[in-house]
Amino acid sequence: TQVGVGSVFTQVSDCPTDCYQTCTSRPTVLKFTSDPNPDLKNRTVTLAKGAPITFYFVTDPGVTGQATTQIQFGDGQTQDFSEHEGNYQYQYQCEKNECLYTAQLVVTATASNTSVSTPISAISIVIR
Repeated sequence: TQVGVGSVFTQVSDCPTDCYQTCTSRPTVLKFTSDPNPDLKNRTVTLAKGAPITFYFVTDPGVTGQATTQIQFGDGQTQDFSEHEGNYQYQYQCEKNECLYTAQLVVTATASNTSVSTPISAISIVIR
C-alpha cells in the first residue's frame, strides 16, 4: 500500500479520494503469528493463566529499508524491534476468571509512515 506525500491537490476532479504530489510505500506486516498458533478463522489463541506465548513476525519496511517494528500486547505493554523479522516470548497477567487482549503488530518507517492495520496484523488472546 502507499500513502500520499506533500500537499493535497483539492482542485483535481478525477481522484476518488485525495490526490497528492507523490506517493511513497508504506511498511507492511507480512506475517504475525504465535506459538501456540492462532485459530485460522478468527486469529484467536486461548492460554491457561501463567502460560507464555511466543510471537513471530516478518515485515517489509518499504522503500527506505529502515523501520521500527512494535508489538503492542494489548495490556499497555509494548516491545520494539529494529529487525524486520523476529520473535518474542511474553507472559500475560490475568487476575480475573478470563481476560481478553488483542496483540497488534505495527511497523513505522523512518518517514513516519505506519503499516495499515489489517486482520493479519492482530491476534486475540484469551486467558482462562
